[in-house]
Parts: sequence; structure tokens; C-alpha cells
Amino acid sequence: MKNFIFGATCLSVITLSNVFADDVLTGDTRLACEAILCLSSGTRPAECASSLAKYFSIHFKKPWKTIDARKSFLNLCPVQNDTNVEDLVLKNLVDDILPSSDPRECTPEYLNTQIETQRNGTHMDYRIKSTMPNFCYQLINHEYTDYKTPKYICSGEFYSRLEWELSAKLQSINWQTYKSLPEEQRYKIAVSCGEDTCYEYYKKIPFSKVCWTY
Repeated sequence: MKNFIFGATCLSVITLSNVFADDVLTGDTRLACEAILCLSSGTRPAECASSLAKYFSIHFKKPWKTIDARKSFLNLCPVQNDTNVEDLVLKNLVDDILPSSDPRECTPEYLNTQIETQRNGTHMDYRIKSTMPNFCYQLINHEYTDYKTPKYICSGEFYSRLEWELSAKLQSINWQTYKSLPEEQRYKIAVSCGEDTCYEYYKKIPFSKVCWTY
């Protein structure tokens, strides 16, 4: 873990060589220091597993208790700069940004599972949520972190429940156009037509639910 640094930012103000010397820190104190480094970068070596498991195991029903407990854990790490002057940027990261964030929720994999709804009359429309949690922007843009910024590439359009289930927008068409389409593009809905059954005809236009990417 002594060689785990973050490119341009590097948390260079911290005396990392002392923090991670095997004969200096052990137990939760060492795990806290490792957690600060691991939580500050989206690229993590296997050595991060123990510290992150410890960090994310700190969880309470009330969010503020979780934040306070995680902050206390991170503050077990005796980080300082080479001149012994308090680094307010680092303090902001350790005390305010990291305890209030969950970097796992700032990745395309997670964001593509977040469904946003909008009422449309008596029905609900759906889409993949087009914004990240607020803490993601603070975490990604912090001076001492090294994260890629996920980008939203979908149109932002909402879809009806049926369209959402089909993963295809339904475009109303006439019978002649319907018959000319390949089978996989056809969709029809039975509607009441007096004593008979009539149909409304649609063309399926597929859309992707993978809206976030790097």
C-alpha cells in the first residue's frame, strides 16, 4: 500500500511513507489511513479490500450517525503535512466529503440502476435518472480525489410503463405501415370497438437503459 498514490493530486501533502510503514501503524489506525487513500480514488488495488470492508461496515439506521461514526474512524489516521501546518483541504475531505459520500453510487454501474418516475395524468412514466447524488459532484471535483466523471448519454426522455417494459418507444402507425415492418418491430394493442375488437398499431423503436458511461 505504500506505493498507492493518485497521480497529479497524490495527496502529496501527507507523509505517506511514514503513515504506511509497517512498523508504525497497525489495526484500525492503519485501516483508517488506507481507507482515506482508497476512498479518494476510483482506481483501487486489491489491498483496499480490508479497509473498505471495515469502512462500509460502519452503518446505522440514522444517516447522521453513520456519517459521524465514519468520520471518527477516518480521523484515527494521524495524517499531517511536512510542515505540521493543518491542511484544510485534506480536513475537508476527511471530515466532510468522504463520510457523507458513497463512491459506489458515483459509478455508471450503479447509476444505470436508478429509475426516476414522473406522473403523467393517472400513469407514471420512467427513465434512468439523469443526475448523480449531490455528494458525487463534491467527491469527483475535490482537489485531493481522482475520479472519472460519469456522463449521461441518453435523451432524458420519459417512457410509459409499457414502453419501459418493452425497452422500446411505441410510435403510432397505420395498418399498411405495420404490415410492412419486420416482426420484431411490430406491436399492436387490442381496443374496444363496439361489439368487435379493434387494434392500434405501433412501431417499436428500441432505446437503451444504459445511460451512464465514462
